[in-house]
Amino acid sequence: MPRPWLLPGLLALLTAAGLGLHAGIPATGFFALAGEPRSATRQGTVWTDSQILATGPGRVGPWRMNRSDWRYVDDPTVALGPDGDAIVAWVDQARKDILFQRVAMAGEGEPAEPVNISRSPEVFSWLPRLAVGPAGRRIYMLWQEIVFSGGTHGGEAFFARSEDGGATWSEPVNLSRTQAGAGKGRLTPERWHNGSLDLALGVKDGIYAAWTVYEGGLFVTRSTDGGRGFAEPRRVSGGDSEPARGPSLAVGPEGTVHLAWAVGEDPAGDLRYAVSTDRARSFKDPRTLFPSAGHADAPKLAVAGDGTVHLAYAQGPWGGRDYKIRYARSRGEANGFGASREIAARPGP
Repeated sequence: MPRPWLLPGLLALLTAAGLGLHAGIPATGFFALAGEPRSATRQGTVWTDSQILATGPGRVGPWRMNRSDWRYVDDPTVALGPDGDAIVAWVDQARKDILFQRVAMAGEGEPAEPVNISRSPEVFSWLPRLAVGPAGRRIYMLWQEIVFSGGTHGGEAFFARSEDGGATWSEPVNLSRTQAGAGKGRLTPERWHNGSLDLALGVKDGIYAAWTVYEGGLFVTRSTDGGRGFAEPRRVSGGDSEPARGPSLAVGPEGTVHLAWAVGEDPAGDLRYAVSTDRARSFKDPRTLFPSAGHADAPKLAVAGDGTVHLAYAQGPWGGRDYKIRYARSRGEANGFGASREIAARPGP
Protein backbone atom coordinates (compact mmCIF):
# COMPACT_ATOMS: atom_id res chain seq x y z
CA MET A 1 0.00 0.00 0.00
CA PRO A 2 1.28 3.49 -0.54
CA ARG A 3 3.57 4.78 2.21
CA PRO A 4 3.81 8.52 2.91
CA TRP A 5 7.32 9.73 2.07
CA LEU A 6 6.84 13.44 2.73
CA LEU A 7 5.75 15.28 5.84
CA PRO A 8 5.33 18.81 4.45
CA GLY A 9 7.39 21.51 6.15
CA LEU A 10 8.96 19.06 8.59
CA LEU A 11 10.53 15.94 7.22
CA ALA A 12 11.25 14.08 4.00
CA LEU A 13 12.24 10.46 3.74
CA LEU A 14 13.74 9.58 0.39
CA THR A 15 14.08 6.12 -1.05
CA ALA A 16 14.51 4.63 -4.48
CA ALA A 17 12.04 1.90 -3.51
CA GLY A 18 9.17 4.34 -4.09
CA LEU A 19 5.62 3.71 -2.94
CA GLY A 20 3.61 0.52 -2.89
CA LEU A 21 3.47 -2.86 -1.25
CA HIS A 22 6.61 -4.95 -1.03
CA ALA A 23 7.08 -7.04 -4.15
CA GLY A 24 10.76 -7.90 -3.82
CA ILE A 25 12.00 -4.92 -5.85
CA PRO A 26 15.24 -3.61 -4.35
CA ALA A 27 16.10 -0.05 -3.57
CA THR A 28 19.23 1.29 -5.19
CA GLY A 29 21.01 0.90 -1.89
CA PHE A 30 20.48 3.94 0.33
CA PHE A 31 17.97 6.20 1.93
CA ALA A 32 18.37 9.59 3.53
CA LEU A 33 16.69 12.06 5.82
CA ALA A 34 16.22 15.77 5.21
CA GLY A 35 15.57 17.87 8.28
CA GLU A 36 13.39 20.81 9.16
CA PRO A 37 13.77 23.94 7.01
CA ARG A 38 16.47 26.49 7.71
CA SER A 39 14.13 29.14 6.37
CA ALA A 40 11.01 29.57 4.30
CA THR A 41 10.83 31.89 1.31
CA ARG A 42 8.20 32.85 -1.21
CA GLN A 43 9.88 30.41 -3.58
CA GLY A 44 9.28 27.51 -1.16
CA THR A 45 10.88 25.76 1.77
CA VAL A 46 14.64 25.50 2.14
CA TRP A 47 15.80 22.17 3.53
CA THR A 48 18.89 21.15 5.42
CA ASP A 49 21.34 18.79 3.78
CA SER A 50 20.23 15.18 3.66
CA GLN A 51 21.84 12.61 5.92
CA ILE A 52 22.44 9.05 4.72
CA LEU A 53 21.40 6.55 7.37
CA ALA A 54 21.87 3.24 5.60
CA THR A 55 23.46 1.86 2.47
CA GLY A 56 23.52 -1.45 0.60
CA PRO A 57 24.81 -2.77 -2.73
CA GLY A 58 21.33 -3.25 -4.18
CA ARG A 59 21.81 -6.93 -4.99
CA VAL A 60 18.80 -9.21 -5.35
CA GLY A 61 19.33 -12.86 -6.17
CA PRO A 62 16.73 -15.50 -7.07
CA TRP A 63 13.83 -15.95 -4.66
CA ARG A 64 14.63 -18.95 -2.47
CA MET A 65 12.36 -18.05 0.42
CA ASN A 66 14.39 -17.22 3.52
CA ARG A 67 17.58 -18.48 1.86
CA SER A 68 17.41 -15.77 -0.81
CA ASP A 69 20.54 -13.65 -1.23
CA TRP A 70 19.22 -10.09 -1.04
CA ARG A 71 21.54 -7.23 -0.07
CA TYR A 72 19.81 -3.89 -0.03
CA VAL A 73 18.04 -1.49 2.31
CA ASP A 74 14.31 -1.06 1.94
CA ASP A 75 10.92 -0.25 3.48
CA PRO A 76 11.73 2.96 5.41
CA THR A 77 9.07 4.39 7.69
CA VAL A 78 9.24 7.51 9.84
CA ALA A 79 7.36 9.27 12.62
CA LEU A 80 8.00 12.48 14.52
CA GLY A 81 8.50 12.62 18.26
CA PRO A 82 7.02 15.54 20.23
CA ASP A 83 10.53 17.02 20.47
CA GLY A 84 10.88 16.99 16.68
CA ASP A 85 13.20 13.99 16.57
CA ALA A 86 12.86 11.72 13.56
CA ILE A 87 11.94 8.20 14.63
CA VAL A 88 12.96 5.93 11.78
CA ALA A 89 12.85 2.22 10.96
CA TRP A 90 13.98 0.35 7.87
CA VAL A 91 14.93 -3.11 6.64
CA ASP A 92 18.44 -4.36 5.97
CA GLN A 93 17.76 -7.22 3.60
CA ALA A 94 21.28 -8.65 3.90
CA ARG A 95 20.68 -9.08 7.64
CA LYS A 96 16.97 -9.96 7.18
CA ASP A 97 16.23 -7.63 10.09
CA ILE A 98 14.44 -4.39 10.92
CA LEU A 99 16.61 -1.59 12.30
CA PHE A 100 15.58 1.46 14.32
CA GLN A 101 17.25 4.81 14.77
CA ARG A 102 16.34 8.09 16.44
CA VAL A 103 17.73 11.20 14.76
CA ALA A 104 17.71 14.65 16.38
CA MET A 105 16.10 17.04 13.91
CA ALA A 106 18.05 19.95 15.32
CA GLY A 107 21.16 18.27 13.93
CA GLU A 108 22.85 18.14 17.34
CA GLY A 109 25.43 15.36 17.60
CA GLU A 110 25.63 12.02 15.89
CA PRO A 111 22.60 9.71 16.03
CA ALA A 112 22.86 6.62 18.19
CA GLU A 113 23.73 3.35 16.53
CA PRO A 114 20.77 1.57 14.92
CA VAL A 115 18.98 -0.96 17.12
CA ASN A 116 17.99 -4.37 15.74
CA ILE A 117 14.27 -4.80 16.49
CA SER A 118 13.33 -8.11 14.86
CA ARG A 119 16.45 -10.12 15.80
CA SER A 120 15.59 -13.01 13.47
CA PRO A 121 18.50 -13.26 10.98
CA GLU A 122 17.24 -16.55 9.53
CA VAL A 123 13.86 -15.09 8.54
CA PHE A 124 13.06 -12.09 6.32
CA SER A 125 11.49 -9.29 8.36
CA TRP A 126 10.13 -6.28 6.50
CA LEU A 127 7.49 -3.55 6.05
CA PRO A 128 7.49 -2.04 9.57
CA ARG A 129 4.73 0.22 10.88
CA LEU A 130 5.56 2.76 13.62
CA ALA A 131 3.44 4.44 16.27
CA VAL A 132 4.72 6.92 18.86
CA GLY A 133 3.13 7.78 22.20
CA PRO A 134 2.36 11.40 23.14
CA ALA A 135 5.50 11.86 25.26
CA GLY A 136 7.77 10.22 22.70
CA ARG A 137 9.15 7.66 25.16
CA ARG A 138 6.83 4.82 24.20
CA ILE A 139 7.34 3.59 20.65
CA TYR A 140 5.56 0.64 19.06
CA MET A 141 6.34 -1.34 15.94
CA LEU A 142 4.43 -3.90 13.86
CA TRP A 143 5.98 -5.77 10.95
CA GLN A 144 5.74 -8.88 8.81
CA GLU A 145 8.04 -11.88 9.02
CA ILE A 146 8.05 -14.57 6.35
CA VAL A 147 7.53 -17.39 8.82
CA PHE A 148 6.22 -20.61 7.30
CA SER A 149 3.81 -22.06 9.86
CA GLY A 150 2.48 -24.95 7.78
CA GLY A 151 0.21 -23.21 5.27
CA THR A 152 0.71 -22.44 1.60
CA HIS A 153 2.07 -18.92 2.26
CA GLY A 154 4.57 -17.65 4.79
CA GLY A 155 3.74 -14.65 6.93
CA GLU A 156 3.18 -13.63 10.53
CA ALA A 157 2.53 -10.22 12.15
CA PHE A 158 5.11 -9.41 14.85
CA PHE A 159 5.05 -6.63 17.45
CA ALA A 160 7.60 -5.02 19.77
CA ARG A 161 7.58 -1.98 22.06
CA SER A 162 10.07 0.41 23.62
CA GLU A 163 9.45 2.40 26.79
CA ASP A 164 12.69 4.41 26.76
CA GLY A 165 12.50 6.29 23.47
CA GLY A 166 13.85 3.43 21.37
CA ALA A 167 17.06 2.65 23.27
CA THR A 168 15.85 -0.85 24.19
CA TRP A 169 13.01 -3.01 22.88
CA SER A 170 10.91 -5.89 24.11
CA GLU A 171 11.21 -9.35 22.64
CA PRO A 172 9.15 -9.59 19.43
CA VAL A 173 5.72 -11.20 19.86
CA ASN A 174 3.84 -13.07 17.13
CA LEU A 175 0.34 -11.53 17.16
CA SER A 176 -1.19 -13.49 14.27
CA ARG A 177 -0.13 -17.09 15.03
CA THR A 178 -1.68 -18.49 11.87
CA GLN A 179 -0.92 -20.84 8.99
CA ALA A 180 -2.83 -18.59 6.59
CA GLY A 181 0.00 -16.25 5.57
CA ALA A 182 -0.52 -13.08 7.63
CA GLY A 183 0.37 -9.79 5.95
CA LYS A 184 -0.61 -11.00 2.48
CA GLY A 185 -3.01 -8.80 0.51
CA ARG A 186 -4.45 -10.94 -2.28
CA LEU A 187 -5.37 -9.28 -5.56
CA THR A 188 -5.82 -12.52 -7.51
CA PRO A 189 -4.80 -16.12 -6.71
CA GLU A 190 -1.56 -15.45 -8.61
CA ARG A 191 -0.94 -11.88 -7.45
CA TRP A 192 -0.66 -10.62 -3.90
CA HIS A 193 1.38 -8.12 -1.90
CA ASN A 194 3.17 -8.30 1.42
CA GLY A 195 2.80 -5.61 4.07
CA SER A 196 -0.98 -5.83 4.34
CA LEU A 197 -1.08 -4.73 7.98
CA ASP A 198 -1.39 -1.59 10.11
CA LEU A 199 -0.88 -0.24 13.63
CA ALA A 200 -2.61 2.58 15.53
CA LEU A 201 -2.65 4.08 19.04
CA GLY A 202 -5.78 4.96 20.95
CA VAL A 203 -6.70 6.49 24.28
CA LYS A 204 -5.84 4.96 27.66
CA ASP A 205 -2.91 2.81 26.51
CA GLY A 206 -4.94 1.29 23.69
CA ILE A 207 -2.95 -0.23 20.82
CA TYR A 208 -4.62 -1.73 17.76
CA ALA A 209 -3.15 -3.95 15.06
CA ALA A 210 -4.80 -5.20 11.86
CA TRP A 211 -3.69 -7.58 9.12
CA THR A 212 -5.08 -9.66 6.30
CA VAL A 213 -4.16 -13.22 5.31
CA TYR A 214 -3.74 -14.78 1.88
CA GLU A 215 -7.02 -16.68 2.30
CA GLY A 216 -8.74 -13.29 2.51
CA GLY A 217 -9.66 -12.72 6.14
CA LEU A 218 -9.17 -9.40 7.93
CA PHE A 219 -8.18 -9.62 11.60
CA VAL A 220 -7.87 -7.05 14.40
CA THR A 221 -6.36 -7.37 17.85
CA ARG A 222 -6.07 -4.87 20.68
CA SER A 223 -3.98 -4.21 23.77
CA THR A 224 -5.31 -2.22 26.70
CA ASP A 225 -2.07 -2.18 28.69
CA GLY A 226 0.40 -0.47 26.38
CA GLY A 227 1.37 -3.54 24.39
CA ARG A 228 2.22 -5.93 27.20
CA GLY A 229 -0.60 -8.26 26.18
CA PHE A 230 -3.04 -8.57 23.28
CA ALA A 231 -6.51 -10.02 22.93
CA GLU A 232 -7.23 -12.99 20.70
CA PRO A 233 -7.39 -11.69 17.10
CA ARG A 234 -10.95 -11.04 15.90
CA ARG A 235 -11.99 -11.64 12.31
CA VAL A 236 -13.75 -8.53 11.04
CA SER A 237 -14.39 -9.35 7.38
CA GLY A 238 -13.05 -10.93 4.22
CA GLY A 239 -12.86 -14.45 2.85
CA ASP A 240 -11.90 -16.48 -0.17
CA SER A 241 -14.56 -14.94 -2.45
CA GLU A 242 -13.94 -11.35 -1.25
CA PRO A 243 -10.36 -11.18 0.06
CA ALA A 244 -9.58 -8.15 2.17
CA ARG A 245 -6.30 -6.32 1.54
CA GLY A 246 -4.45 -3.18 2.63
CA PRO A 247 -6.15 -2.40 5.98
CA SER A 248 -5.78 1.04 7.56
CA LEU A 249 -6.53 1.85 11.22
CA ALA A 250 -7.06 5.17 12.97
CA VAL A 251 -8.47 6.08 16.39
CA GLY A 252 -10.48 9.20 17.18
CA PRO A 253 -9.98 11.40 20.26
CA GLU A 254 -13.06 9.85 21.88
CA GLY A 255 -11.77 6.31 21.31
CA THR A 256 -13.72 5.28 18.21
CA VAL A 257 -11.66 2.85 16.11
CA HIS A 258 -11.91 3.40 12.35
CA LEU A 259 -10.97 0.63 9.92
CA ALA A 260 -10.85 0.76 6.11
CA TRP A 261 -9.69 -1.84 3.62
CA ALA A 262 -9.72 -2.78 -0.06
CA VAL A 263 -11.05 -5.90 -1.80
CA GLY A 264 -9.31 -8.24 -4.23
CA GLU A 265 -10.73 -10.64 -6.84
CA ASP A 266 -13.02 -7.90 -8.21
CA PRO A 267 -12.11 -5.49 -11.07
CA ALA A 268 -14.71 -3.05 -9.70
CA GLY A 269 -13.91 -3.62 -6.02
CA ASP A 270 -14.80 -0.73 -3.71
CA LEU A 271 -13.43 0.21 -0.30
CA ARG A 272 -14.99 -1.13 2.88
CA TYR A 273 -15.23 0.83 6.13
CA ALA A 274 -16.25 -0.18 9.66
CA VAL A 275 -16.10 1.42 13.10
CA SER A 276 -15.89 0.17 16.67
CA THR A 277 -17.09 2.11 19.69
CA ASP A 278 -16.01 -0.50 22.27
CA ARG A 279 -12.22 -0.48 21.74
CA ALA A 280 -12.31 -3.09 18.95
CA ARG A 281 -14.20 -5.72 20.92
CA SER A 282 -16.67 -5.59 18.04
CA PHE A 283 -17.18 -3.68 14.78
CA LYS A 284 -20.37 -2.49 13.16
CA ASP A 285 -21.34 -3.94 9.80
CA PRO A 286 -18.96 -2.76 7.07
CA ARG A 287 -20.11 -0.10 4.63
CA THR A 288 -19.10 0.19 0.98
CA LEU A 289 -17.54 3.54 0.13
CA PHE A 290 -17.60 5.42 -3.19
CA PRO A 291 -18.96 2.75 -5.58
CA SER A 292 -17.45 3.04 -9.05
CA ALA A 293 -16.56 1.00 -12.12
CA GLY A 294 -12.85 1.20 -11.25
CA HIS A 295 -10.85 -0.63 -8.60
CA ALA A 296 -10.25 1.15 -5.27
CA ASP A 297 -7.14 0.21 -3.30
CA ALA A 298 -4.60 1.26 -0.65
CA PRO A 299 -6.78 3.26 1.77
CA LYS A 300 -5.14 5.42 4.43
CA LEU A 301 -7.09 6.87 7.36
CA ALA A 302 -6.28 9.69 9.78
CA VAL A 303 -8.44 11.32 12.48
CA ALA A 304 -8.05 14.96 13.47
CA GLY A 305 -8.36 16.31 17.00
CA ASP A 306 -11.93 17.41 16.35
CA GLY A 307 -12.92 13.90 15.24
CA THR A 308 -12.92 14.57 11.49
CA VAL A 309 -11.96 11.39 9.62
CA HIS A 310 -9.70 11.86 6.60
CA LEU A 311 -9.35 9.17 3.94
CA ALA A 312 -7.00 8.94 0.96
CA TYR A 313 -6.99 6.01 -1.47
CA ALA A 314 -6.06 4.94 -4.97
CA GLN A 315 -8.54 4.26 -7.77
CA GLY A 316 -7.97 3.14 -11.32
CA PRO A 317 -8.38 0.42 -13.93
CA TRP A 318 -8.03 -3.14 -12.67
CA GLY A 319 -4.43 -4.32 -12.84
CA GLY A 320 -3.22 -1.15 -14.55
CA ARG A 321 -0.71 1.54 -13.59
CA ASP A 322 -2.92 4.60 -14.01
CA TYR A 323 -4.34 4.76 -10.51
CA LYS A 324 -5.32 8.20 -9.25
CA ILE A 325 -5.23 9.37 -5.64
CA ARG A 326 -8.57 10.46 -4.22
CA TYR A 327 -9.53 12.09 -0.91
CA ALA A 328 -12.67 12.32 1.22
CA ARG A 329 -13.57 13.19 4.79
CA SER A 330 -16.26 12.52 7.35
CA ARG A 331 -17.21 14.85 10.17
CA GLY A 332 -18.91 12.11 12.14
CA GLU A 333 -20.09 8.57 11.63
CA ALA A 334 -23.76 9.56 11.40
CA ASN A 335 -23.03 11.92 8.51
CA GLY A 336 -20.82 9.47 6.58
CA PHE A 337 -18.19 10.56 4.09
CA GLY A 338 -18.73 13.37 1.65
CA ALA A 339 -17.98 12.97 -2.05
CA SER A 340 -14.40 12.01 -2.85
CA ARG A 341 -12.22 14.14 -5.12
CA GLU A 342 -9.10 13.50 -7.13
CA ILE A 343 -5.96 15.07 -5.69
CA ALA A 344 -3.18 13.43 -7.73
CA ALA A 345 -2.71 11.40 -10.88
CA ARG A 346 0.17 9.70 -12.68
CA PRO A 347 1.80 12.37 -14.84
CA GLY A 348 2.20 11.97 -18.58
CA PRO A 349 1.42 9.07 -20.91
